[in-house]
Amino acid sequence: NTILTCKCTRDKDESTGGIKYQPDFPGQKLGIASPYVFDFVFAMDILEDHVKKTKDRVLRCQPNASWEAGDRSGRLAEFEPPNLQYVFDKIRGVVR
Repeated sequence: NTILTCKCTRDKDESTGGIKYQPDFPGQKLGIASPYVFDFVFAMDILEDHVKKTKDRVLRCQPNASWEAGDRSGRLAEFEPPNLQYVFDKIRGVVR
């Protein structure tokens, strides 16, 4: 397995004015293409529970309007715990 970590960049869609966060790599094309080149692209995200007044760090495994992400295994939920061993085990089908 190879794991790449990178910072993210904000890309503004000129037609809608929306902001999309995606991996930032040197050059112009790899960051945009990363969900198509790599089997998994995760973004560290924070989920806020306003009722419990808590904030939890999670790995975003599915894209939304603001964040680029991807999971080719089809086994990961939108959010997973930020534990790569847990994620690898879930991809292999050891954890349900």
